Amino acid sequence: MTDITVRTATAEDAAALASMEAVLFSDAWSESSVSGTLASPFAAAFVAECGGECIGYLLSSMLAPEGELLRIGVHPAHRRRGAGGALMRCFLNEAAKRGCTE
Repeated sequence: MTDITVRTATAEDAAALASMEAVLFSDAWSESSVSGTLASPFAAAFVAECGGECIGYLLSSMLAPEGELLRIGVHPAHRRRGAGGALMRCFLNEAAKRGCTE
């Protein structure tokens, strides 16, 4: 199994995430939309990496008691290797830390 790491997304990731959006979704978010989400004080966003390459991401909004999953995607070449599950675990852990119960 390939080593997948998950880290918090930053504003510097916006272009890469928007590029991946274009590959994954017919209603892809623009770089501006991704940047706006990352800049929100309510955002919780994560990037999955393998070998230093961005292979997936998760964008969410959290304002206790509600946490909302906005987008999740894993590049087709890297699916079924655990990246999506790792992203979801980070999302759920962060939601619990922020007091999100819904």
